[in-house]
Amino acid sequence: MNKFFVCYRRDDTGDYAGRIADLLRRELGQDRVFIDVDSIRVGTHWPAALRTALDDAIGVIVVIGPSWLTVERNGRPRLTFEDDWVRTEIRGALAAGKQILPIVKTAAMMPTADDLPEDIRGLAALQALEVRAEQFSGDAAALIEWARQLTTPTLPPPAPEAKHPAFSSRLSHIVLPTLVLAACAAALQWANCGQKPPAPPLPPNSPDAAPPEVVQSGPIELAGKTDCVSNATLLTTFIDVGFGDATLFQLGDLDVLIDAGPGSPEAKADIAQLIHSPLEYLFITHPHQDHFRGARELLNKTHISAAFWNGDPSQSMAWRQLQQALSEADLPLEKLPQGEVIDLAPGFRMEVLSTADDVDGSVNDKSLVQLLEYCGVRILMTGDIEEAGQKRLLQRQCSTAACPALKADVLKFPHHGSERILEPFLDAVKPTYATISAGPFSRFGIPGAKTVHALEVRGIQIRSTSGDDQRNIELRIKGGTQTGFLYYDRETRTWKRYAR
Repeated sequence: MNKFFVCYRRDDTGDYAGRIADLLRRELGQDRVFIDVDSIRVGTHWPAALRTALDDAIGVIVVIGPSWLTVERNGRPRLTFEDDWVRTEIRGALAAGKQILPIVKTAAMMPTADDLPEDIRGLAALQALEVRAEQFSGDAAALIEWARQLTTPTLPPPAPEAKHPAFSSRLSHIVLPTLVLAACAAALQWANCGQKPPAPPLPPNSPDAAPPEVVQSGPIELAGKTDCVSNATLLTTFIDVGFGDATLFQLGDLDVLIDAGPGSPEAKADIAQLIHSPLEYLFITHPHQDHFRGARELLNKTHISAAFWNGDPSQSMAWRQLQQALSEADLPLEKLPQGEVIDLAPGFRMEVLSTADDVDGSVNDKSLVQLLEYCGVRILMTGDIEEAGQKRLLQRQCSTAACPALKADVLKFPHHGSERILEPFLDAVKPTYATISAGPFSRFGIPGAKTVHALEVRGIQIRSTSGDDQRNIELRIKGGTQTGFLYYDRETRTWKRYAR
């Protein structure tokens, strides 16, 4: 009954699941792990062996890769068939009340309830563990800890030793007053003798630490340079899209969107309702579904004038569907090079600091990194970059510790507030505000306590969409005080100034 059952799709994560099984065997023992390719003998009745192994399992590990939902059989996703074995195994584990741990591979997404057949929708409510192939050993440590907790019996506390009644009574009259006086003498700093000193605070990354409290106190108001060529106010909205990213910049009638969120039903806000159609620019930082899947819905609701991405190809079904939708809309998806500068409007520019060609690392590390500046106020948009992406930016942009090239007033915190942050990167950016886009009860446990602590000790103010009272985060940057009024001429696609 102390075995672990590995549930996976061979066409999706065959080698990866085998690597997980090998790790568990090394840590827990050869006979403690069931994975069909190794554990079922030749000639054994395969369905019966799977059912027996599932019945005997203490824990079930569901390995989810990029094509877990989309692997097909007879032109349909396998998961839509009731006799699909992955679906059957998960359904059985849920019904039996087994301990289940979803493991999400790099470039994959934890499925939502609406992605799943009704009989296994309970899987979507479970906390997942992301185990990246390129950092397998470090990420898998949490898997080993989970497995050991399930296999370690909980022992009752030892019974107190019996003492001779007369001896105990006589001893208490002598020893107890002495102990109390000694304790009081050693604790005179406390107001009341006998009061127990409080325990030292838990470190911020302790597993027993309370969840971090993230400050959410309304919109951010910043003032641009008074001599700026524009006197309009730039409204930046970090949109509450659940677990994902979508940031909308609006200046007059100009609308610019960086990432489009996961789309319905996860998105809590309808991005299209916020946009003053048409959307002039759409930027997709990298091909993960929580950043681009909502773009297909936007195509059906609003006109998009230009679309750009980081240049990192993806073979996922959702990405191919977006490419097809863009092609049908006659909208080319253009690759942005590092160093590209786009003058979005007078006083409002965007510089590309990093693309997929600049980093050897994960899909996250290849995210498009953009520095936007309006009237002297700078916003650093970082996609999902992790340590490798941050290190590359520091190497390229920073000749000194001060690093003016990365300095920003507002940091869109990388990867939804994950703990994969380099403190030298935070010190280089040195923002006044950090915004975090992450849904409530995040499946990946973010924003992390270590992240919040790193921001708080630096005096960086935090805004997040992950609180119980989820909402958009608004940033307003006031323009200069020059006379005249700028407006956007859609016919010529240029900015013009009215004299007052």
